[in-house]
Amino acid sequence: MRSFFFFPRHGERICHLGVAFQLTPSNAVTRALDKIEYTLLPLPKHEPTELILVSPCPVSTTTTGTTVPPLLVQPHGGPHSQAVTEFSYSRAAAVLHGYRFVDVNYPGSTGFGQKTIDDLPPLLGTLEVEATLAAGRYLAEVGLASRERNKNLLMGGSHGGWTACHLTARWPGEYGAVVMRNPVTDLVANASMTDIPDWCYEEAGIAYPLGVGGPPSLVSPEDYRRFYEISPMRHAERVTTPTLLLIGMEDRRVPPNQGRAWYHALKKAKNVDVEMMTFPGNSHPIAETVEYVSFSFSLSSAYSREPD
Repeated sequence: MRSFFFFPRHGERICHLGVAFQLTPSNAVTRALDKIEYTLLPLPKHEPTELILVSPCPVSTTTTGTTVPPLLVQPHGGPHSQAVTEFSYSRAAAVLHGYRFVDVNYPGSTGFGQKTIDDLPPLLGTLEVEATLAAGRYLAEVGLASRERNKNLLMGGSHGGWTACHLTARWPGEYGAVVMRNPVTDLVANASMTDIPDWCYEEAGIAYPLGVGGPPSLVSPEDYRRFYEISPMRHAERVTTPTLLLIGMEDRRVPPNQGRAWYHALKKAKNVDVEMMTFPGNSHPIAETVEYVSFSFSLSSAYSREPD
């Protein structure tokens, strides 16, 4: 195991990361990984939603809400994609740090048939958001998660960030902290900036013209109204959840101004602690650096501690 110091460009933090170069994990790591449990759960009242629960300890509904691990809830991006049960380094790292991790395959995810995919755009900002909210509440109801706010945390990137924005704005007392990577926050602005403007239209249930005359050069008043009504930005002033934004400065899919706008909206409201880390040279996945992983863990760990 070798360790390195990374100095973020703006100098706000110093993060110390251990990077393993061994091809074979140590016996201790192997034993810890062997204890990780994967459980697939349906989500009642939000069919066909499926939850992938990853736990550092046996999954049992006999444990009390005060003894279960803190929960990390993650809606996937897309929105027409899916979380799967394959091994994930980041998921395993979170679980080995003591978190219980739940991926939410909400209505509109792939794998459930064409109908559920077609059903999401007319209800974008509702179906996926309410299913993700219900995931944490259901796990608490059956004894697999705590009901304490500081033990329920949220992560999401891209459309998962959109979902996280909606959740923290419309249910401001639900989560102890949230980490967002390149979130979509405002379809009005994104439709004119993204490299896939057709995504904004089609996901909002608006046909995107590709025939004679080509795509629109300006958002019409009718489309503007639809984009505005379903975007989380209209609720931003209600956020009270400590927020960390991770922004890839070369992102063309969800340009940096989407995250910047959310940051400034939260700063203006003065209701919440909010930080934004920018990563030059990184695009949508933020795949060229490791600092952002450390900051995600730092924020989650800070807000999942027992109250003083």
